[in-house]
Parts: sequence; C-alpha cells; structure tokens
Amino acid sequence: PTPATAGAASLDRDLSKVPSQMDAEFERLDSDSALRPTIITPGEVWTRRAQKALLAKPSTETLGSEEQKRERDGAFDLLDALTPCPWSRPRCTSSSP
Repeated sequence: PTPATAGAASLDRDLSKVPSQMDAEFERLDSDSALRPTIITPGEVWTRRAQKALLAKPSTETLGSEEQKRERDGAFDLLDALTPCPWSRPRCTSSSP
C-alpha cells in the first residue's frame, strides 16, 4: 500500500474485535502461562524521582492530585504529538472540539 492508502486501510479495522484478537495472541505466545491480568490501584500521593540533567543530582518530590492531573495531561499531550494520526492533525489533539 502507498502511504496515502495505508492510513485508510487501518480505518477499516473492526476495533471491537481487538480484545479477542489480543487474547488469542496472548494464549498462542504465552506458553508457560506467565501472563496474568492485573489491576493497578495507585495511591493518592505519588512520588516522582527525576534528574534534570545527566550529571545533575536526582531529586524527589511528592505529587498531589492537581500535580498528577497536570503530569498525566502532559504525558497524553506528548503521546498525541508523537502518534501518527490517519485524520487531520487538529482532530487528533485533545484540544479539538
């Protein structure tokens, strides 16, 4: 497929079948049954360890709910910016109407 038709072909995929396709692949590839479903419940307060530069000292800070929301939104904004989208760019961003 050409680059122009590659994005259009992915729109024809029935996304409601993705979970069952993933389950089938997991069963096929997980020969020792090591893969298990897990629910992660994070605490109300997060601790972030960061290093501003390669040779800088690491710092630790606590993030409350507002800081967590800001960091999560920033992560999704970055993901949106880095993810190719078959639609026009404004429709892919979270700031679209």
